[in-house]
Amino acid sequence: MLGGLRLPPIDVPIANYRATTCGLFGLTARFSPEVLGELYPTHDAYVAQMQAAADDAVARGVLLPADAAELMTMAEASGIGG
Repeated sequence: MLGGLRLPPIDVPIANYRATTCGLFGLTARFSPEVLGELYPTHDAYVAQMQAAADDAVARGVLLPADAAELMTMAEASGIGG
């Protein structure tokens, strides 16, 4: 089921996110290095997917440009991919 605001970390996941019965809490289970490597064969591939998702979210009006820039700073500094 899809719904709500789709932000870049949800569209370009690095973990499995599960909600609980209470909307304030949830569980995050980070993907294994093997799964991350399959999803994002290189760091540049991960950053490119995050950039596309951030650009889309800004265009849809669900993310401010400053927040997109902050997400991209974190994505670029991460070790995700490869």
